[in-house]
Amino acid sequence: MKGISPLIAAVLLIAFTVAVGGIIAVWVTSFTKTTTTNVGVSTRGATACQGARFDFVTWNNNTKIALIKYSGGGGTKGYIISLADDNGNVCNLKTITPLANSEILRIDIAQNCTGTLAPSERVVVTGNCTASSGGGQGIEGKCEATDPDCWVS
Repeated sequence: MKGISPLIAAVLLIAFTVAVGGIIAVWVTSFTKTTTTNVGVSTRGATACQGARFDFVTWNNNTKIALIKYSGGGGTKGYIISLADDNGNVCNLKTITPLANSEILRIDIAQNCTGTLAPSERVVVTGNCTASSGGGQGIEGKCEATDPDCWVS
């Protein structure tokens, strides 16, 4: 039986190796680009809410009207907000449209909420900053009766 010459065998082996190497190189390049893109999107989502917070401009404990200022966290879709008093009562706002930096939100509990708040010594607003990538970060603001800058009796 005759086989192929060693020279042809070596050439075929080298050609096969180069072809497999080329296929692997194309796959690694594609995989690296996809992974880098996904990490970039995740990072933008995490940093979009960095520094986001709610500050009470005023809370009127009699009329149950809150003026809340949103600060930071550019690139957000919007917020879901709950106001809670220290008695465990919660007022849930269904959804809020996207808020710009330094935008002041007026919340009238009687008109906007499904729950009621009792007179209390503290009111807390919590929300979820939702970045464009779909991630979210909890944010909070509070106003206490001992803080004359925000509390109105």
